[in-house]
Amino acid sequence: MMIQTPSLEANIPCHILVLYGDSAAYDSAIETCRRVLARFDAELPFAFNCSSFDRLANPVQARHVAEAVTHADIIMVSLSAHGSSASVLGFLNRCAFNRSRKEGAIALLASDNVAATTVNEAVLAGFSIVAQRMGMDLLVVAPASGVSEMGSPEGGAIGAITAAAMQTPRPSLDHWGLNE
Repeated sequence: MMIQTPSLEANIPCHILVLYGDSAAYDSAIETCRRVLARFDAELPFAFNCSSFDRLANPVQARHVAEAVTHADIIMVSLSAHGSSASVLGFLNRCAFNRSRKEGAIALLASDNVAATTVNEAVLAGFSIVAQRMGMDLLVVAPASGVSEMGSPEGGAIGAITAAAMQTPRPSLDHWGLNE
């Protein structure tokens, strides 16, 4: 699914790739994306791509998602209570070497309190290594506290994700000629 917001200016959109474990994880991620749009759509255009963990097993679909990984400013991984993050972690690890951009964030989002219990030290270490290989920050958001582990001052997932979006450097569009 791709949702693009129109922009009145020629701004480069903030690309958010949503990877989710199940329908509850999808709903949680989409609600977070809606809140990001509601808060920042006037300031920054967004483009969203979504894929379930299950689709990563299909080589054709995995290739499309791998392409989205190379362009993503934010990769939101929405974990479910009843699934494993191993498949998406392995997929992102394989994609890390193809990513030429060295900025952005991986936002690890637990869809509910039960899913938050699946985020253990091994999962955090795995995503931390992948984020480092991709040159991205890792933001961990737990639904119970609503505050990211990275210390987001407001809005839990919204604060953490939008802070990453707003800090991602964008090429300047003010430059029109080679000789200026």
